[in-house]
Amino acid sequence: MEFDITGKLPAELELMVGAGGMLMLTAVLIMIILFKKRWHGRIIPMLLGLAAYFVFVFTPTNLILSAFSLIPSVAEGFIYNPQAGTIVYCVLLAATGVVAKIVVNKMLSQRYEKQGDVYMAGLGIGLGDAILYGMTAISIYIWCIAINSDGIESVLAGLEGMSEQELASTYESLNSMYVAPAILWLLYGVNAVIDIVTQFILTNITYGISKGYVPTMWYGISMAISFAVTITFLLFDEASLVSILIWFAVKLLIFVIAAYYAHFVVAKNIQYEEE
Repeated sequence: MEFDITGKLPAELELMVGAGGMLMLTAVLIMIILFKKRWHGRIIPMLLGLAAYFVFVFTPTNLILSAFSLIPSVAEGFIYNPQAGTIVYCVLLAATGVVAKIVVNKMLSQRYEKQGDVYMAGLGIGLGDAILYGMTAISIYIWCIAINSDGIESVLAGLEGMSEQELASTYESLNSMYVAPAILWLLYGVNAVIDIVTQFILTNITYGISKGYVPTMWYGISMAISFAVTITFLLFDEASLVSILIWFAVKLLIFVIAAYYAHFVVAKNIQYEEE
């Protein structure tokens, strides 16, 4: 992949990357404070949710994708049809996410069943993706500073010694920084917040299923919601502002409808442990 070394990064890029990261961090802190103060949630359930994400979502998903990459025909198919790879990735995330929520609710049983504890566990699962987004945002922010101060020539010169896979990932990130509208990096922060809220709502639904307050068919519905909310902001053309805004609007619409119905209609009869 080649870059125009005389080109400049979008002027607002550094600001938007930082704003997206701060928005996500602020939202997480507000949710932690709200769940603790309003519903007396404890930290342990959040840590259990975070651990469940990495053990039952992140690790299996990446292991399965790595296994697929070892099959030449599948790997070639993903190269020529990236959207197929995106669909498989989102299906794996949704399926393993349901497993993680079931396991977390088993761990919460009889010890952490207050409303705030269930919410904190869901927040913990959502934090897994948030941490990955945060690491990416920090990396992009550092690239911005390096390119603006030393130039793209120095940055490219410093890539020597990387593996082929690391180079491909780095070049893809650098290319996105040049071709994508700056507002995309702010929307990534909003996207992370939406995903966190989705996970805490669906974790609460899973708790309701385990206690018999919500029909078991909601395992499948939860998986479908998670899939839809995730994939809708992975299909846009990053060079097109119109494409980005349309797909973000679709994601936002699905999220609002699904979140409202799941949280305020389906989950309204769930009973929790008394304070």
